[in-house]
Amino acid sequence: MTSLTRLFTTIDVAADRGLEVPCVREDEGLWFSDDPRDIERAKTLCQRCAVRHECLTGATERGDTGVWGAELLERGRISNRRVLRKARSSPE
Repeated sequence: MTSLTRLFTTIDVAADRGLEVPCVREDEGLWFSDDPRDIERAKTLCQRCAVRHECLTGATERGDTGVWGAELLERGRISNRRVLRKARSSPE
């Protein structure tokens, strides 16, 4: 089972038990936004999430980018930036 599959299973169990899992009820784009206000809102919502630690651990292992486990990640590393770096497009 992959770490992402484990995370989804953990999220489903937590949500079924009535525990707080904000990413289930909020717009998923919030966690991948370029807007600093959205990033801060996502991080704040994650603070009280029942699966926060599992989420962050899995995201760092997978090298994910976005808000995971109340942290802004860039390629699996916690970023001190307030916004995500946009991927540079290759010159034509």
